[in-house]
Amino acid sequence: MKTVSFLLTLFVLLFAQNSMAQNNMITASMNTEVREKYIQKAALLRRDEQFSAAVQQLDSILVHQPADAPILLFKGDLLLQARRFADAVTVYKQLLPLAFETTIARINLSYALFMNHQPAKALGYAEKAWINDPANKSAIINYFNALLWNIKTKEAGSFLEQQDSLLSNAQKLVLKARLFTTSGQYQEGLKYYDSLVKTYPDKYYVQEYAEVLLGKKEVDQSSATMLKAKGLFSENEYKSYTNKLKAMQQQNAGTEMVYFNDIAGNTRIENSIWWQQSENKKYRLRASAGYVTLTSKAGEKTSTQFAHVRADERWSRAWTGETDIHLQLIQTHTGEQFAGITGQQTFRYQPNDRRMVGFSVSSDILNFTPSLLGKNIRNHSLGYLTHIMLDGKTGFYSQGAVGILTDRNKRVQFFGSVYRLLRTEPTLKAGINFSALHYADSSIKTYFSPNRYMNTEIFADYSTALPGLSKFYCQMQAAAGMQKIESGKWEPSLRLQTEIGIRLQQLEATLKYQTSTVAAANGTGYQFNWYTARVLFRW
Repeated sequence: MKTVSFLLTLFVLLFAQNSMAQNNMITASMNTEVREKYIQKAALLRRDEQFSAAVQQLDSILVHQPADAPILLFKGDLLLQARRFADAVTVYKQLLPLAFETTIARINLSYALFMNHQPAKALGYAEKAWINDPANKSAIINYFNALLWNIKTKEAGSFLEQQDSLLSNAQKLVLKARLFTTSGQYQEGLKYYDSLVKTYPDKYYVQEYAEVLLGKKEVDQSSATMLKAKGLFSENEYKSYTNKLKAMQQQNAGTEMVYFNDIAGNTRIENSIWWQQSENKKYRLRASAGYVTLTSKAGEKTSTQFAHVRADERWSRAWTGETDIHLQLIQTHTGEQFAGITGQQTFRYQPNDRRMVGFSVSSDILNFTPSLLGKNIRNHSLGYLTHIMLDGKTGFYSQGAVGILTDRNKRVQFFGSVYRLLRTEPTLKAGINFSALHYADSSIKTYFSPNRYMNTEIFADYSTALPGLSKFYCQMQAAAGMQKIESGKWEPSLRLQTEIGIRLQQLEATLKYQTSTVAAANGTGYQFNWYTARVLFRW
């Protein structure tokens, strides 16, 4: 918002220096004195951060003079400050044909479009603003930002080098910080931000750095950074930050209900409750408990009571982990009872946002059907996972595991995915997946245990605006491909997952549906339907 504030100041100066030129644009329907009174009222309301009320004052002018270019520019700036970005887009598009302060109008229109989830269009107007006025520092900075909004990090880096002589030292630092952060090299980015706020303690730089730290879950450092510079901010500005800080410090609790069935008639019903600590913990705990009922088509019924504890660990910025401990009390359809403790430990190393490797050790009980759960067959496995982005839009993800089962079988799994990010806000991603599954003993029929299984598919992911920008959201993934079991023929496979939800300040509710004909997606090898409803409370 520094650019916006700068432009507001520029407008006031421009207004004072060019009042004669502006007055020539006023029609006889409103005299200069009345117009000036509305402008002064709007300026006072803006000073008090009552931006929407200030807009109403300017609308009193625009009713009579809809083509009053300086007032349209002023209104657009106020709408940006009021975070009414869709309205700001409309106003700036009305202003452009009037050829008044075209560079400023395009810069602000670009920012409004980005905040209205249209980064590609924002880039177009940012480029036009820079081409129209290549020496304008605001146009340079905005075009650079727009390249980052569209994850064009290589182009942004080259552009920054070309404009080096036109930028101040403070501007170079903040743009390099943004470049490194967007490129995934967050540790380098944080170093530049730290140097920036120490050398140039501007409130906009401080706020940007603090919010980046929040995004990396460096809550204490973020809070200390803002507290040190508190005197630079108005009460409302500081409150806006503390609201984001409080959101990171909220714990949550909720309930989840699951209904699952496959075409073989197996049904799974699960009800659970949980509590989870806030995100600002180095070791974040989550505890849950619930009840699961498995029923077969033949009427066999197995029930499980469980308690689960999970800890998300942050040993450093690069090293993280997850510990899961699962306690189950199982009653089979024959009336027998037994208890089991299973779990998983995962270690991840992520030196930057585009490179991650990890490995895990785990133990679990096969529970695909009531009769299988009653056999108490356990799988102990060692696995890996990796995620590598080649640039800002193309990436590779893979995971796999080798497992030893207590029925003396052995299992090897592999999954790999190459994808391309096609757009952001809303996010659209597409790619190709490949998976394989192998069991040493394929004669076992109590669960899906092929000696050789392969699947390849084309998939697409879609998700609406980020949680912080929209109350309602939708996420969908669809895939179509071919699969082969043993030496059989290649057969078609389909998969669909969709989730809709609403996020409010203290409440979140979601409904998810999954279905698949991919044999390895379920331990029975059958097509299934899976419904999950979830309600979460924060405080």
